[in-house]
Amino acid sequence: MFKLMLQFIQVAKAQNVTQAANSLCLSQPTLSHNMNKLEEKLETKLFNRNSKGITLTSSGELLYEQAKMMQHLYENTLNKIEKNKLRHQYELKIGCGDAWWHLFVRDCVQNFQNTYPHSNITIDVGDHLQLMNLLLSGELSIFVGHEILGLAQYEDVLFYPLFSSREEVYVRKDHPLLGLICSNERIALIAA
Repeated sequence: MFKLMLQFIQVAKAQNVTQAANSLCLSQPTLSHNMNKLEEKLETKLFNRNSKGITLTSSGELLYEQAKMMQHLYENTLNKIEKNKLRHQYELKIGCGDAWWHLFVRDCVQNFQNTYPHSNITIDVGDHLQLMNLLLSGELSIFVGHEILGLAQYEDVLFYPLFSSREEVYVRKDHPLLGLICSNERIALIAA
């Protein structure tokens, strides 16, 4: 029935079955047959046919207005379905402790949302053991927290260290140490 409505909209716009058939890539007899079938289903005359083309009856005008609204609603529904697919395609469920949230996870989530504005992100912030249970049950996509020693041998869990501690020396733009890898002794000599 919806296909007939879309065809009806084209005929009503063109006010000519042949032109509408061409725009729909249908033969004129097929489209004429489909419009007759639509009139039979609705048990009302939709067109006044004459040698110059067609005009809509009052029932045809009513159907035309309603069919345009149905088409608009249908297109909006398709757009919403596509957005919903994108949202689930980029669904992310994160668990993290309070400290990690404030240190960097909040900024990462904001960047992700800016990159994927239709994404669906769920954040659970709190107790590490409870969040680890959510990860193991599949309710979280990722857990950011401290490694729970010994857990990996009992569960299928991989821990990846986010940051590694190392000593760094920061200097101004024109400092002689800039770009050099130095021992502590050399740094002490240059600093003295």
